[in-house]
Amino acid sequence: MNWVAIGLIILMVTIFLIVIIVMSKLTVYAYFNHYNGNNHLQLEFKVWFGLVKYRVDVPLPTANEDSGSAILNEEMEHDGTNPSQEYGKDPGGDLGTSLNDVKKLLDEMEQLHRILKNFLKQIAIKHLEWHSVVGVGDAASTAVLTGGIWALKGSIIGMISSYMKLKMMPVLSIAPGFQQVISETSFTCMLQFRIGHAMVAGIKMIKFGKGAGLRFITKPFSAHSENKAKSI
Repeated sequence: MNWVAIGLIILMVTIFLIVIIVMSKLTVYAYFNHYNGNNHLQLEFKVWFGLVKYRVDVPLPTANEDSGSAILNEEMEHDGTNPSQEYGKDPGGDLGTSLNDVKKLLDEMEQLHRILKNFLKQIAIKHLEWHSVVGVGDAASTAVLTGGIWALKGSIIGMISSYMKLKMMPVLSIAPGFQQVISETSFTCMLQFRIGHAMVAGIKMIKFGKGAGLRFITKPFSAHSENKAKSI
């Protein structure tokens, strides 16, 4: 009888801990800065009023105009062909099968969008600040650029508010540098959601990944892969 009582106590404690974890709210702080071509992103996670927290610095690439062309040239030298020459080649197979693949892909993307949208609805944005300084050295061009960035920021905030819950009005600012060439941005955001909602979304994503894994590898694409392997 004692073993039964001990087992029940362990079971009740386990259930209690699971409920506590599922119902707990995870707070995420995001800090992003762009200054002199350098980017810095820091994420901080807190749970149980800061008793458990974790901070990570996310490495971001710096602005490099030659990186894209260097990668393209490296791919051309490796393959020995121009990527544009590959465009338009018939991968083989039936056009109807390819269209069927596209339809399946669109259906899967719709399902993925539904999963993400349901999770994003559970996220509450508690704080959002976005400050920028821009200038191109010419007053007229800087004024036009400032107006365009205001419109862009408004569109982004509108899209965020349609997917998530904005608990406070965002603090936005754009300072034009009329007589200088400058580009600086600082972004701070605090959002919160329950761990249980993230777990449910994660389980759905795993099921989605298993179901959609190799679904689109049909005969036309397989034939193309086989022909490419033979040519190598």
